[in-house]
Amino acid sequence: MKKFLSGIARALCVMSVCVIAGCSYAGDGGSGSTPPVTPSGNGGLVGTPTNGQLQGAIAKETWMASNGNLMIENASGQKVEITKTSEVVVIPTGTVAKINMTQEDAKGDLFTDSRKVKLSSFVMSQYQVTRGLFKAVMGEEYFTNLGTQATANGTADENPVTQINWFEAIVFCNKLSRLCHLEPVYSYDFSTDGSGKMTDPEDWFKDTTNLSETVPTSDSSTNYANWKDKVVINLKANGYRLPTEAEWEFCARGGDPNEEDWGYTYSGSNTVTEVAWYEENSNYSGTNIVGCMDKANKLGLYDMSGNVWEWCDDYYNSNVTVDDTQYTDSEGYVKDPLVVFASSYRGLRGGSWEFNASYCECGYRKLNSSFSRFNYYGFRLVRSTN
Repeated sequence: MKKFLSGIARALCVMSVCVIAGCSYAGDGGSGSTPPVTPSGNGGLVGTPTNGQLQGAIAKETWMASNGNLMIENASGQKVEITKTSEVVVIPTGTVAKINMTQEDAKGDLFTDSRKVKLSSFVMSQYQVTRGLFKAVMGEEYFTNLGTQATANGTADENPVTQINWFEAIVFCNKLSRLCHLEPVYSYDFSTDGSGKMTDPEDWFKDTTNLSETVPTSDSSTNYANWKDKVVINLKANGYRLPTEAEWEFCARGGDPNEEDWGYTYSGSNTVTEVAWYEENSNYSGTNIVGCMDKANKLGLYDMSGNVWEWCDDYYNSNVTVDDTQYTDSEGYVKDPLVVFASSYRGLRGGSWEFNASYCECGYRKLNSSFSRFNYYGFRLVRSTN
């Protein structure tokens, strides 16, 4: 399996290009389709590769099907296609754009006229992590132990994995990174002097400071106190990780503050039923296949509104600027902000099948404890490329 999984990193990022994206703030995502539409008006943007270029790259990779899906070797040595895993999205690239917006135009806390945000290059998976991909990396037994996966429609393995807490999501990211020979983003440090950093999740369960063999699932878990504040995030590593809240919202809004899409209420539309699987159309019945709404946002991303809530890297703080001073550069931009102000909660974005339309808005911010599991919590992958 490792032989074929070693290509997953490239599978999710084939032909990806990204340098720096910067903005003040003004709204939401935009409409689009596959392949993604190249945004305009943001100084020096690099476009999406043509279908011919993409298929040419795919043809050279034995671990990808002709349609771009991953080919994973199962226990019997047979290649199995995992759908909804390898489609890619190109995040806009180019020079920093200084967008002047009035306060009346601003609709959120992350991108405002008084807070100029600069993001380093990264790529984001087009879909939420599916059950098929999760099982390929973590194993059938681990997946089964997660609990009931509420499913409304579609092939189960093409539905987003749920019942995932923040700790499990980062374990998955590090395991996937190691399988793909990328530098893991997350390290667990059980020492007091920084000498005990471990990036292999298998080692995280072997610490002698009262760790159990599972990730924390409650604040009474014997290992919760050890895991809670000892995970270190290295955004410069090229492995898989969760998006920061700023990265998530930038992508949900379509990636270009100059475009109309940036001001949409939901990711890709002002009409929630066009882009989101939420309480009204799900009838509280469970998740749907990723990309079920057909319409992507301006960047070609699906389900940034609805289906499942997506974990972000940041600690949650209602004051999103709490750590800005340590990220502000000489030009006054807040570069790659990540809320590290310790709290008991992490951020989630996007809404889900069990919540109403207001929670699906691009600017809505949710929080919960890192150990929390629900059948409407999932995640999406990003990878730094700078």
